[in-house]
Amino acid sequence: MKQKKFLGIFICILFTVMTFLFTRGFYSQFFILLMSSFLSIPFLNEEKRIVIWMMISFFLGNLAVGYISRFLETFRISPMMLVIADQLLLFLPLFMVIYVLKQFHYKMNSYGYKRTLKKREQSSLLVNRLILACLLFITLLFILYIPHITTKISTVWCTFIITILVSILYAFVQEVLWRGIFLSIFIQLTNKLTGVIVASIVFAINTTMFGTSMKMTFFFVFLGFLFSIVTMKTRNIFPSMILHALIVFLLFIHANIILPQ
Repeated sequence: MKQKKFLGIFICILFTVMTFLFTRGFYSQFFILLMSSFLSIPFLNEEKRIVIWMMISFFLGNLAVGYISRFLETFRISPMMLVIADQLLLFLPLFMVIYVLKQFHYKMNSYGYKRTLKKREQSSLLVNRLILACLLFITLLFILYIPHITTKISTVWCTFIITILVSILYAFVQEVLWRGIFLSIFIQLTNKLTGVIVASIVFAINTTMFGTSMKMTFFFVFLGFLFSIVTMKTRNIFPSMILHALIVFLLFIHANIILPQ
């Protein structure tokens, strides 16, 4: 039992270190750890193999996001469209992680992912509803960007609505990924307290990947801890999703950020 918990804690630390190396640009060290993790898969039990595959898919998804984002920047696309495209690209690592979990018969509910012995063909109704909701938000974003529509709506209101929709999309991806998936996995590997701490720290490292002050990093650690507690207390990711979207929107307002046209 102690060896199992030790290995779980080691994997959590490994994921934290790899996230730090990846987001801070230490790619040589990151790829060494990534390849080492991949080579260790045959020597692990099924539970640990799932986590390693999940980690690999998460990082590969983020690598793809980075390359696609740079590729899009080479085109003559307006800054607002790039902002929208970046939000859509965030779904790529999320869907890759979900795909891996589905292969190992993990099923999503409103609290997170759990192992089930049911056939994988019995897809979760909740996932379908979430995808439909996201498609609705994405459609609204593009409708608001159509010049014919924006001429009928004042620029201030159009920017305000788009900021709200972007905040909701961002919060959705982050909460499903970090509280719906990673928090559940980290708790299974270790315990509730360690799982919450690791999920909060890695969430903060990943969120501040473009480099911010230490104060902001600790602020996001606190937010990650807060979202985790809310999710565990309510046993539902939707309250933390709403809270996250509200905070992101307030950060836009506080920083006086206006999404570029």
